[in-house]
Amino acid sequence: MGLSELQEERRRFDPVTAGKLDEFITKLQKYSEGAVLPFTFEVYDPSGNSFIQNPNAPAVDENLTYTQFMRSLEDYQVMGYPVDEAALMIE
Repeated sequence: MGLSELQEERRRFDPVTAGKLDEFITKLQKYSEGAVLPFTFEVYDPSGNSFIQNPNAPAVDENLTYTQFMRSLEDYQVMGYPVDEAALMIE
């Protein structure tokens, strides 16, 4: 799992965040094992860098809903773009 890749280093430099990630990873593992059903996992990713693997590929995953959207000015700002540059991107 990608989230756990740098956990050992994170524990040394940022133990609070590492602890929160450990809890989140444990929760995700329970979902992936089917220990908690049913559930909804929603990812809002304006940067477009997230990936959810389809275990049935190349067949369509009937449990997945995929929605594209236009980024808002706030999305650009959260991603670190300057306000005036972000405003140009949404026009």
